Amino acid sequence: MMFDLTFYDPVTYEFTVDKSVENGKREFGGYASVVLWHAYPRVGFDQRNQFDFYRDMPGGLKGLRDLSRSFHEKGTKVFINYNPWDKGTRREGKPDVDLLVEMVTAIEADGILLDTMRQGGAEFRRRLDAARPGPLFNTWIPMRCGLG
Repeated sequence: MMFDLTFYDPVTYEFTVDKSVENGKREFGGYASVVLWHAYPRVGFDQRNQFDFYRDMPGGLKGLRDLSRSFHEKGTKVFINYNPWDKGTRREGKPDVDLLVEMVTAIEADGILLDTMRQGGAEFRRRLDAARPGPLFNTWIPMRCGLG
């Protein structure tokens, strides 16, 4: 969560990348990647959409680009999160794919966590690569539970 107190200092209004990375190293060996988890569970309390939440972070998209660069300097990949189920908030008049490409490019993210999606699709991949070659799609791996 982007406002977790181990990741963000509400007194200085700054993200604490150094502190977070060091804590991760101490606790479990460190981070290969992080997901900038931004909107959930707050999305839906007002009309802001998931992209607005990134824009509203301290420093806006430039601040998130600086955050991403700080993680990159420490060898950590940065993913943004996409919530395809976010349909009840403000629409921007362009497809989510366009907005995701804009976010990845502005933030210099290494990929997108697709939340409930299994894959991004060929057109999504083509458009993302045209704007910023290389970002990955990451999905949650569905878990199966057997009851006997």
